[in-house]
Amino acid sequence: MRISNWLKIILAVFVVLFSCMFSCLFLLNASFKNEADSVQRQIAFKQLGIELAAASDYLTNEARAYVQFGERVHADNYWREVNETKTRDKIVTQLAVLGAQANELKLIEQAKQYSDALVKTEAAAMDAATQGDFELARKLMFDKNYARDKQSIMNSIANFQSVMNERAQGEAKSAHSHAANMLKLTIVFSAAAFAILLGIFLLFLKKFKLGKVDIMMNDLIVNLQSVKKYKDHLEELVEQRTGELERKNVQLVEAKEVADAANRSKSQFIANMSHEIRTPINAIIGFNYLLQQSNLSNQQKVYVDKAVISAKVLLTIVNDILDFSKIEVGKMQLEEIDFDLYEVLSNISNIVSFKAYEKGLKLRFSVHHSVSQTLKGDPFRLSQILLNLTNNAIKFTEHGEVSINVSLQAATEAGGLLRFEVHDTGVGISKEHQMQLFREFSQADMSTTRRYGGTGLGLVICKNLAELMGGTIGCESELGVGSTFFFTARLDKSTEILLNVNRSRLDSMFLRVLLVCDNAEMHQVLQNQLEQFRFIVEHVRGEELMKGNRPIEQYNYDLVIVDRHLYTADPHELTDLIRIKQQSMVPILFLVSEYHETRSQEKGPVTGIDKLIYHPVSQSQLYNEIVDLIKLPRAQQETVQEEKTGQSFTSLRNADILLVEDNEINQIVAKTILEEIGARIIVANNGAEAIERFGEMYFDAVIMDLQMPVMDGIEATKAIRERYRDRNTPIIAMTADAMQDTKETVLAAGMDDYITKPFDPIELFSMLKRLLQR
Repeated sequence: MRISNWLKIILAVFVVLFSCMFSCLFLLNASFKNEADSVQRQIAFKQLGIELAAASDYLTNEARAYVQFGERVHADNYWREVNETKTRDKIVTQLAVLGAQANELKLIEQAKQYSDALVKTEAAAMDAATQGDFELARKLMFDKNYARDKQSIMNSIANFQSVMNERAQGEAKSAHSHAANMLKLTIVFSAAAFAILLGIFLLFLKKFKLGKVDIMMNDLIVNLQSVKKYKDHLEELVEQRTGELERKNVQLVEAKEVADAANRSKSQFIANMSHEIRTPINAIIGFNYLLQQSNLSNQQKVYVDKAVISAKVLLTIVNDILDFSKIEVGKMQLEEIDFDLYEVLSNISNIVSFKAYEKGLKLRFSVHHSVSQTLKGDPFRLSQILLNLTNNAIKFTEHGEVSINVSLQAATEAGGLLRFEVHDTGVGISKEHQMQLFREFSQADMSTTRRYGGTGLGLVICKNLAELMGGTIGCESELGVGSTFFFTARLDKSTEILLNVNRSRLDSMFLRVLLVCDNAEMHQVLQNQLEQFRFIVEHVRGEELMKGNRPIEQYNYDLVIVDRHLYTADPHELTDLIRIKQQSMVPILFLVSEYHETRSQEKGPVTGIDKLIYHPVSQSQLYNEIVDLIKLPRAQQETVQEEKTGQSFTSLRNADILLVEDNEINQIVAKTILEEIGARIIVANNGAEAIERFGEMYFDAVIMDLQMPVMDGIEATKAIRERYRDRNTPIIAMTADAMQDTKETVLAAGMDDYITKPFDPIELFSMLKRLLQR
């Protein structure tokens, strides 16, 4: 092959390589541009977030200036911004143009919604100021609710900037990586092109004269110098971009650290405020408890009861805020213990039934027979969700009924996914307002807060608790018809027998029981419970008994259980018939009602009935109620009950208890309550004094506050355990700190248990009794 042919081949390869090199250069430039665009978008997004916050601040400042000084110019500036300038709307539009993603726009829209809500408050305040009511106007603009709503706006903006920064940083890193790869390819293709040019030079050296070769050599050198210069420029540009990206990353890390520090400070502030609020609430509830034990007139009792209710409402709000804070910082933890589902439902009934009865509402419980009665999970948090949803249902229902239904949505070998539903026949919720139900500090509409009260945190806490239990929460509602709130929870079956009874009280087992019930689900549940006691259970429907299709004369039953709501027979007539056919007073008729009603709501007096309990009933309660009926005559039961009430805590009489508390009011409350049951109390004002008192005499128990001057409760407990190792005196922590890690802290210090202020006296007595009997 001639040289000219080789030259053509080499030139063709050179052209291909040169094209590849320029393609890489083009892509390299595009990568640099994408990286620069990402950084610019990041800066633009951040600036728009700052402008949105500034716009909200501007409205706040103008509104506050107007209600404080009454100068009309501030009101004009305010409404000009809201109705004409519309900075917030323009910012949202700019974000869409700049390519903000849906989740980022959602956060900004959320901030704007919070801002719109705040505008309503500001407008109300300015209207009040215009009408001359400056006191109301200033209260609206400067109270804690306004500051909280304002903080919600800033939190949404901060969340937006965090999400946006993370995305922009990822895009910039990707563009930078792509640019580096293109630079490497450019260098490779440049080297290959250089090699080919060198080959061409050698060919021309053979074919042409030296003068022409010199000219080509000079041109080649110039071209190589240009390539090197361009390569150096590219490397300088990459290095510059890398430096800018590193600086941006440092700024983002610093911003994140500032945000995390702010969250930690906020959580600590809420915990401290909870502690400070609980201390006076403890005194209020404690002193009112002492008043309730004294001789009061009927009117005074009403006043005291309402004071206790108000204090407990305030405590509920504090607990909601504290739970919300725990959820925000990820400190909410669930217990994993065995519990009786029916006991949880029975407690719910005891708590909410009075409110339902006051409004004339029926309260109904239904548990599907496929749901295991004993479960493993966190009964306290499960009760918290059910109690919140049930209280809401009663609050928003004026007539009709509230029902709680439990079913098995999905079964597994270990347990399953349970579905809990709370249905009411109340006012209902519109589709628009349903979207706001599970947001922080929000309710269906602003008028709801004014009419019914509430912080707007309850459903948010329920949502997070349901998710921690492996489930979800939702709502189905029709305006004017009613609502159904539902949630799911993943709970395992328990293999433990949760029966808190003394079996020796019942001498004869294998009792024969007649169960009269038309409700299939209730029949299966009750029969299963009774058979676990080794009772012989015979089931009959009311209609069969009334028509004589099921003769009962052939057996002497030890117990008859009748459903209050039979579908096919009247329970009053049925009980009379059973009495006649049995021809004996031995059977005890036991009335079980599916609907939880007051005596006034019943159709009439129920003769021949020895006991009334509500379904569902826990295994322990059912057993104990049956034992009381079988073993004791009715006249004797009341006497025994009175004796139980008076003697429940006789073991605490003459017990020497060291009370360590720095707050004088709390000292008086705790000391007086404990002395009411006959305990002898010695008071220490701090941990150091407690150690000194502990060495002077023997104590049966120590009640120790945690936060005290001189020496706190944790240090004092450690010192007592170290110095007096031969004593095993129970030490109970009494603290206003309700954070999750308090229990672990006090147990690690050597304490035996803890109780949270404000404390329930009965709970404290029970704890002392249990620890003293160890």
